[in-house]
Amino acid sequence: MIQETWRDVVGYEGLYLISNLGNLKSIDRIIKTKDGTCSFRKGRNITIRKNNFGYYESRVYKNGKKKSVFLHRIIAEAFIPNPNGLPQVDHINGDKRDNRICNLRWVSRSQNMKAAYELGLCKNPRHNRRQVIDTCTNKVYSSMLEAAKANDIPYGAFKSLMYGVSRNNTCLQLAA
Repeated sequence: MIQETWRDVVGYEGLYLISNLGNLKSIDRIIKTKDGTCSFRKGRNITIRKNNFGYYESRVYKNGKKKSVFLHRIIAEAFIPNPNGLPQVDHINGDKRDNRICNLRWVSRSQNMKAAYELGLCKNPRHNRRQVIDTCTNKVYSSMLEAAKANDIPYGAFKSLMYGVSRNNTCLQLAA
C-alpha cells in the first residue's frame, strides 16, 4: 500500500496541500475579512471534479481571487522535477484520469501532441484534408486551405461555402 505524502501546492504555499495520491486540501488558517476583522478557517478536503475535456480540476483561492487548477499539473509541480522548464504535463498512458506520479511527465507542446497522435487520442490534421474540385476547370486541390488560397477566399468563408453555411456561387465543391 502506498503511503500518502503531502506537499504545498506551488504558488499556494501555506494555503493548500496536494498529495501523491491526488487529494487536495486547504490548511487551517486565519484570514482577514472584508470588514478588516480576522477569522479562523478550518482546513478541509477540496472538491475535485472532472471538466468537459475529461481532466480533473479544482478551484483554489488566494487573496480573494479564484483560479481553476488541473490536478495533474499541481501534482507534477509538487512531486516531479522539471529541470528543463518544459511547459506541459503529459499522461504517459493517455488516461486523463490516471494522475499517479509514475504516469505523469513534463513535456514540450510538440512532444505532448506527438504522444497524443501515437496513442490515437487525436487525429493527425494531415489525415483530415478534404480534396476540393473546381468543376469548371476540373482542377483538384489537395485541401480546402489550398483551394481557398488559390481562389483568394478567406479560409473561414471558404469553409462556410463548402459546408453549406453560406450560398456557394462558385464552381468549387468538396470531393466525394
